[in-house]
Amino acid sequence: MSNTFRLIPLFVIFIAAMSFVSCKNNLVDTQAPKLVILQPSQNQSFPFGERFLVVTTMQDFVELGNYTYKVRWHDVPSNVSDNPDEPAWELEGTGEIENTNLQTVSWHIQVPENTRTGIYKLDIFLYDKAGNVDNNSVLIQITSD
Repeated sequence: MSNTFRLIPLFVIFIAAMSFVSCKNNLVDTQAPKLVILQPSQNQSFPFGERFLVVTTMQDFVELGNYTYKVRWHDVPSNVSDNPDEPAWELEGTGEIENTNLQTVSWHIQVPENTRTGIYKLDIFLYDKAGNVDNNSVLIQITSD
């Protein structure tokens, strides 16, 4: 038997072993992360100028990526303002999450002075490293007192 025929089975075993190892290390993340808003509570009120805390838990099967948030006027007919001539408050922000699959993330948001009172919606979007997304929201009440 020649040396070529002896090397073929070794080569096949080597390729099969490398394929198995490389497949094991490349988990495909198709599952969306999970976002839970702990604070503020639904319909919680905040007066002009107050700074409030947002607290979330963020979890992913493989690895978290980043999050974005938006505060905007909740545009529904039942949302009536005491001062409709004032501009509606809008805010956007983002944050990064480093090397983890579970984290409690918190940040503060400042309610501006002299903004339109009424109901606003806080939307939070959570992305994992694979680009999968989850979102959650709460309604908050902005008051003049």
